[in-house]
Amino acid sequence: MFRVELLRADYASQEEAAQKIQAGLNAFYQSKYGDIWSRHSNDVQTAGQALAGIYQSNVFPDLKVTWGTKVNNLGHMDAPGCFRCHDDSHATSDKKTITQDCGACHELLAVEEKSPTVLKTLGLSEGGQ
Repeated sequence: MFRVELLRADYASQEEAAQKIQAGLNAFYQSKYGDIWSRHSNDVQTAGQALAGIYQSNVFPDLKVTWGTKVNNLGHMDAPGCFRCHDDSHATSDKKTITQDCGACHELLAVEEKSPTVLKTLGLSEGGQ
């Protein structure tokens, strides 16, 4: 089974990562699952693009943030989550800090709704009532 090696590998840049992730996934399917590759190579290409997108959204080599740098990237209750960096303590030489505006990184789909429809859409609750 394919694991996250392609996401964990070291790449010099986002561009290199996108190219090597795609090439690595293609090579994996060609060598291990040639029959699937021959029938579904377009799907593998799409999956490679999705993996590259995951990498580009979560790994920042120039900041030395890689896949697995932090034990847990979730939540605000048991771990600082976003506020490890979005804490007004990380500043440039001209005193600019990383914004604490959640909308800078996340698209908030429901904030004050009692039973958000989006949760039902995602299969996470009865929502939308």
